[in-house]
Amino acid sequence: YKRQYQRRVHGGKKMEEICSTGHNIDQPIVTRSEYTLLDIVDDFLSLMDDNNETKDDLKCPDGELGDRLREAVEKEKDMVLTVIAAMGQEAVVSMKERQE
Repeated sequence: YKRQYQRRVHGGKKMEEICSTGHNIDQPIVTRSEYTLLDIVDDFLSLMDDNNETKDDLKCPDGELGDRLREAVEKEKDMVLTVIAAMGQEAVVSMKERQE
């Protein structure tokens, strides 16, 4: 038997799967991207990637992270967000102030 541990991309819940060594275990393709936070409009993030392409379809997260993002926009801080994408869903997982 083999064990596989993983943390859910959206929600952070830890998962465990036990499977016979003769079976395959599917794993999602996960991508990590960084974007510059431009603004928050109608609770959607306005982001820009390194190629100056904008992205406006990601909802501002709830909770502490969302509150920190709104505060950063109010104070006009230059923030970089890390976005994780998997299985057709995207989520902001962290933010940091851009260092010049």
